[in-house]
Amino acid sequence: MRLLHTSDLHLGISLMGRSLLEHQRYLIEELAKTVRQERIDAVLISGDLFDRSVVAAEVIELYNELATKLCIKQGVKVFAIAGNHDGAERLASCGALLERAGLYVAGRLREGPRHIRLEQQGTPVNFFLLPYFNVDEVRSLTGKPARDMQEALDILLADWMPAPVPGERNILLAHLFVRGGLTAGSDRTAIIGGAAVVGAQSMQAFDYVALGHLHAPQKVGKNAYYSGTPLPYSFSEKNQQKHFLVLDTEDLSLRELPIHAPYCLREERGTLEALKKQAAEHPSQDYLRLEVTDARIAKEDYEFFRAAYPNLLLAYSSAYAPGEEAALSPEQVEQLSAEVILREFLQEQEGRSPSQGEMQWFLRAMEYAEKGALL
Repeated sequence: MRLLHTSDLHLGISLMGRSLLEHQRYLIEELAKTVRQERIDAVLISGDLFDRSVVAAEVIELYNELATKLCIKQGVKVFAIAGNHDGAERLASCGALLERAGLYVAGRLREGPRHIRLEQQGTPVNFFLLPYFNVDEVRSLTGKPARDMQEALDILLADWMPAPVPGERNILLAHLFVRGGLTAGSDRTAIIGGAAVVGAQSMQAFDYVALGHLHAPQKVGKNAYYSGTPLPYSFSEKNQQKHFLVLDTEDLSLRELPIHAPYCLREERGTLEALKKQAAEHPSQDYLRLEVTDARIAKEDYEFFRAAYPNLLLAYSSAYAPGEEAALSPEQVEQLSAEVILREFLQEQEGRSPSQGEMQWFLRAMEYAEKGALL
């Protein structure tokens, strides 16, 4: 049996205020094409299908498109678990109906342990679905005094989940932070403190552990792998080669299938003059972050960069640290647009750019202030 492992799709995610939904639509097409070309029997999605617990209708439509392309059109089984970003109850709703189509979803522990056995050609394969959980859930469910995530996991595997079946293949899906895992900037809710970390040795009884939660693809144990996000979702992931993992359950061989992202993340650093020269000579559609090292970025500079780089996400100056005497004078501020003022302020104070919502509210507030009206 051939299994494809992926995770952390984060459908509906934005990159510094820029929606990536169309790129994720491309991803769904690539996934469906790969499943067809590789003759995949089952797809494993190890959590965080969505980026938020409540998502827009167009994001739900994309999820429906994913399920339709895989389960209905190709007859492939899909096993999915809720991650910490997912609305677990919503994700697992209509479970009996979805299973008739070949989509098996585990949302919350209280729904009971999920063990599905598939018997096709070759050795039977058992799938164990362990959704994201916290220590309090395990205490409440089992009545046992787990002190941390490690003890909680051990209790679930020993007393709650069915045991791996001897003589057959056993696959575990889990959304966990395994000790030794490398985080990326978009792992914004991964807890690095020891209380939330578990050891891979707890899961050695399984032939393969399909992990989700961390965004960098990596091996964290003898049999445990993070597939990583299928697309780069932060600048810290810009140099990672994203891939799907394909497992053959007969010999447990594992292959990486590269995913060619439909966009490129790029960072450039230099003097204002050098960056403007580069922009003039090499305009680009890349998602770009610019750092100017020797000067403030004036309104006309920002507009120049924006013309050359339509997908510019951030242009900021590192020439002055917060609190230095290089602050703009009132006269200089008057020459800047409201957009540039907000970007400069948030970059200097918090090291980030404003979200689309923040920018819209700020511009609205400025408009009302100019009119002398109240919001």
